[in-house]
Amino acid sequence: MSNIEFGTQKISSNTVTYRAQNENPFVQVTDNRGTGAGWTLTAKASEFKSADGTKILKGALLSFKNGQAKTQSANISAAPETKDVAFNNTDAKVMMNAKKETGRGTWVDVFSGTAGENENVTLQVLPGTADADVDYTATINWELTDAPLS
Repeated sequence: MSNIEFGTQKISSNTVTYRAQNENPFVQVTDNRGTGAGWTLTAKASEFKSADGTKILKGALLSFKNGQAKTQSANISAAPETKDVAFNNTDAKVMMNAKKETGRGTWVDVFSGTAGENENVTLQVLPGTADADVDYTATINWELTDAPLS
């Protein structure tokens, strides 16, 4: 997935949900094994931290919703399932699941929304957690396994 940007925001004394600036963030999986065995894509997000790691956005909630599975028009394979995900801890979450005989070829899970205000990719920040003039970043680690969920 490409970098997701939330821009520069004002600190608030309330819980605030920021929308991603990216219009069409996506993740792509290509299954050219030819077995139809299926697969599962999981993701795990780190905490939002400052560059030096000393500042943490405690309780931050990164969410992806309303993803759409898309492929080339010539691909006749059934689509994998897409899942809404909220990263509220470091547990791995299922993003896409291709059951047996689905998800063959190349598929993208696209979280399309309005450029500058993508309502499908959000970051909720609790009051009292953000520091002024600090850039916070998190990393999403992806794992693709050939073990589909039933």
